[in-house]
Amino acid sequence: MPRVLIVDDSTAILEVLEMLLSDEGYDVVCCADPYEAIRLAEQQPIDLLLTDIVMPDLSGTAVAERIRTIHPDLPVILMSGYHDVTRLGYPLVTKPFQLARLSQMLRCMLDQKPSQPRE
Repeated sequence: MPRVLIVDDSTAILEVLEMLLSDEGYDVVCCADPYEAIRLAEQQPIDLLLTDIVMPDLSGTAVAERIRTIHPDLPVILMSGYHDVTRLGYPLVTKPFQLARLSQMLRCMLDQKPSQPRE
């Protein structure tokens, strides 16, 4: 079961995404604090990072870059309610998004990732 780390400063969004993606068969780990997300990524395997771009203290792109120093081949999807954001080479899903579109993006990114054994 692929493990998806979701980072968003909105607990409401985290709760909805956790419920929806768990129902889709993903092992979901949610974090409202970007620094906590980085600590979690240091401690456990992650198959995909889904992070909001605009957050206080640390942007989602900065979170992605830091976590990719730990997991260099980690697929990343950025999400934002703003349509004029710079995404720095990562796929972007805009809020509000449809579950079917998000699921398609997750599956596509995970299918492209080389499989690695779990620790």
